[in-house]
Amino acid sequence: MTPSGNRVFKDPVVRLSAGLDAVLPVAVLTALPQVARLTPAERRRLAKECADTVTAHGDDLLYGGPHCTTTFAALARGLAAGALQPGGVTVAGHHFCASPHEDCPTPGAAALHARLNS
Repeated sequence: MTPSGNRVFKDPVVRLSAGLDAVLPVAVLTALPQVARLTPAERRRLAKECADTVTAHGDDLLYGGPHCTTTFAALARGLAAGALQPGGVTVAGHHFCASPHEDCPTPGAAALHARLNS
């Protein structure tokens, strides 16, 4: 639990603090252009490295600690890599995708896709 006790319950398994829940979409969108320039092999390698970082230091991200900043950046970059895959990625109630796909749960995603792909 965070010191403020604020939680956002969008997913029965993954729960984020209210602050993390608010800034994560912005961080993923900010990381997308840089990650999009990578080759598919580089994105896979990046996703693995990011997953390793989040696995090793996720507690710092949730509760504060020496690896909080680097873990947050890894989470955002890893989700950006997932957003570039067909169908995107969904975590903690947030869906990230960079191209149109059937049954996209993100309201207004068509405008975002058009902007990302222009």
